[in-house]
Amino acid sequence: SDFVYIRNCYERLLTDLSASLNDLHGVDRSLRFWRIVIGPWLGLLVQMAFDRWRMVEEAIGRADLSGTILLDGLADSMTPSDMRDFERLYITDEWNHHLYGRILEELGGIQIAYRDNVQVEVVAKDPAEPVAGTGSWRYELMASYSRLARRVSRRGDVALIGPYLRPADELALHRRLGQVPVIWTMVGQPSENFESGDRRWAMNGEPTDRFEAFVRSTIVAQIPSAYVEGYQRMLEMVDEVSWPSHPEVVFTANSHHGDDVFKFWSADRVEKGSRLMIGQHGGTYGISRRNFQEDHEVMISDRYLSWGWDDPDRDWIRPIGQLRGFAPLGVDHESQPNALLVTMTLPQQSYNLYNSPVAGQWLGYLEDQFEFVAALSEEVRQALLVRLAREDYEWDQAGRWR
Repeated sequence: SDFVYIRNCYERLLTDLSASLNDLHGVDRSLRFWRIVIGPWLGLLVQMAFDRWRMVEEAIGRADLSGTILLDGLADSMTPSDMRDFERLYITDEWNHHLYGRILEELGGIQIAYRDNVQVEVVAKDPAEPVAGTGSWRYELMASYSRLARRVSRRGDVALIGPYLRPADELALHRRLGQVPVIWTMVGQPSENFESGDRRWAMNGEPTDRFEAFVRSTIVAQIPSAYVEGYQRMLEMVDEVSWPSHPEVVFTANSHHGDDVFKFWSADRVEKGSRLMIGQHGGTYGISRRNFQEDHEVMISDRYLSWGWDDPDRDWIRPIGQLRGFAPLGVDHESQPNALLVTMTLPQQSYNLYNSPVAGQWLGYLEDQFEFVAALSEEVRQALLVRLAREDYEWDQAGRWR
């Protein structure tokens, strides 16, 4: 019931925020344009705000609370520059403290002591941070070739941007389409950090309840600057990219969530007649009964390529299979002296409410791993290697395993 409520709330907010942004920028962009551009950010923000709101309500209802401490001076550094900056912010204690604090102030009934915030520098992610695999001679050679090949590509070519294919398969697909092979993600694109301004505007529409009223005010304060103060610059960056100008089809499996230049560009191409095709990247799609990310991607696409599942109510989903085409590792597993247990982590605060472990439920997942290892024979346990997840999120994985 919470998921249905959040989904309906998101749709109302998306409609009203799209109208507000049109008014703010003096444009008449379609709802689909804004869904492609702001949908991933808005969907996650609504889910996180709802989770924090309900946690505060639960705390107030279950316990006799003596009070709490809120830090002043966080608001100015909590507005993200763009979607990637938002993804960096929402896993931090500072961002969550600020959001919880606004909810506590809104709900009232709890004694609040304010203290000056000891300035903590939240380092922005370098937009030029190298992608894994860059720097090798093979990558540099292919990047140089792609920069040259783009000059003879056609304006109507199918645009493969972040298709989640092996380079050899990506080049082969270009050839099968009868167009000059180019790996567009190696060509490069403009990037910029945006600062938020004085936001005195309010969203169109009226809230249906107290939570929605809170989210509307939060949206105005939290919406990434790229969608407000940086809107004109984003349009200029769209004009600066060297991707096909009038592609018949835009295909991606990687760029439709966190890449704002791609989202603005693809949304603009769609409004001019291009079709958007998205390939599944992963993320329990087709398995979770409820998953906002899956619903969003399927809704914005003209054709959706899944890893094998379909839906009779959404006939534009086509079960293609695993797109990545992973090459065999060349490992003789039977001859290996060890067994390998691969583990995962999640941020300590929830960010996406779907049918999967969320936030602190990761501790239950970890306990399952401990029970599994304890049930192994001594011989197997001594030969077991445990691969910790790359992102620790301050869980201290290694310490817990020890």
